[in-house]
Amino acid sequence: MAEENGEVADENGLVGIPVSYDMGWQKRGKGHNSMTGQGVAMGLGTGNVLAYATKCKSCRVCDHAKKKGKQPRRHDCRKNHVGSSKAMEPAVACELWNSAPKEKFENSSALSQKVINYLGKCFTYSVAQNRDVNNLKSAIKNIVPHAFGDHKGCCSSWCGYKKDPLTYRHKDLPYNRDLQGNELKSILTSLFDEYATDTVAQKHTPFANSQRSESLNSTIGSKNPKIRYYGGSESNDFRVACAVTQKNIGFSYVDKTLDSLGIDPGVTCSFHKSTMDKKQQCDKKRKSSKEYKIRRHQLQSERISKTARKEAKEGKTYETGIGLNLEKETTVTTTGNNTDVDVDKIVMGITNNKQLYENLMKLVPPFTERPAKEYLSHDPDKTYQFVLFDIETTCTGKQAEICQLSAICQNGDTFSSYILPNNSVGYYASKVNNLTVETINGKEHCAKI
Repeated sequence: MAEENGEVADENGLVGIPVSYDMGWQKRGKGHNSMTGQGVAMGLGTGNVLAYATKCKSCRVCDHAKKKGKQPRRHDCRKNHVGSSKAMEPAVACELWNSAPKEKFENSSALSQKVINYLGKCFTYSVAQNRDVNNLKSAIKNIVPHAFGDHKGCCSSWCGYKKDPLTYRHKDLPYNRDLQGNELKSILTSLFDEYATDTVAQKHTPFANSQRSESLNSTIGSKNPKIRYYGGSESNDFRVACAVTQKNIGFSYVDKTLDSLGIDPGVTCSFHKSTMDKKQQCDKKRKSSKEYKIRRHQLQSERISKTARKEAKEGKTYETGIGLNLEKETTVTTTGNNTDVDVDKIVMGITNNKQLYENLMKLVPPFTERPAKEYLSHDPDKTYQFVLFDIETTCTGKQAEICQLSAICQNGDTFSSYILPNNSVGYYASKVNNLTVETINGKEHCAKI
């Protein structure tokens, strides 16, 4: 594919392939002490994984044998890294790039957050829409003048002012107005001019990014979760290999793996593969549509605006170095928006005014003494009648309804009453209590069988 796009082989017969490289680790946090990790190189043209490698710092079999002072038994050892976890990334990169010729790939501030997001979006659009170095340099240099209302160098294909100068207003800048300030314009111009040089523009022209690599890391995380440790055996490499194969050929890798092992995948496995591949294609089509991206940007802007309003209202509540330091001499206790008042002065003012005091006392309800609790105990001189009771229900689950109440007293008195339930009596409950719901003369009755 690289040769079809006009790439020329060098003196060694090798063709350069633009790729994106990223490293992922199987442990959360910023400690950078994960025992395992994987690095992937993905082609910018195809989006497929061209090469990958895993690094592992431990092996359970070897560690157990070392602890016992014995030689480890014959096993599939995957320990291939002795340095730090941070050193895994350059080590895997060197391994992939050194082995590439041999393998011969087959497919081969001071600004507000709103202004910062706007400038970042303009820069991203410039890189994505201009694959020529000169056009990219021109687009980057026009970002700052366009934001400040100078549209002389803008292109009519993306500048709304060129299309309708009378009604044009910025959509993403504060208050939909141009930025102001010569000093701010000078600082931003010098900043973007650094990215408009020939050297930097040539690096950005291929528009390489690590989104595909991050997507693959997410797939690897679903099969090799960070909450569990699989680096002590070959399971870690198998899981990474499954994720890489799924990225390249889809969910059909399960069928092909079973076929290579002489196992029939079966109807259920094939149906699941087709369903997941179809879902993946639909999600990819939906998320790449213009409507989806616009709506995603709208929701993101709403969240940022809502968060900014809340933080401005609440003040600083959480940041580095924040704390509650009160000086006793200058501290004033407050309740709501008002400071505490002298309660004694208010009480004295009310008691001195006899008429006001009598009116306030009428509003106070009269005192009611709490009644004493009565305690009941067994009296051996009295004769008590014991009562046995029983209930019958429609079933034994949470949906059970009472359909009969019965009781018998020690002196022989009995009580029995049927209750018509809303639902019918269950089959097994009916076999035990011999109750059923029957319709007699157009009315339902609960009766004995």
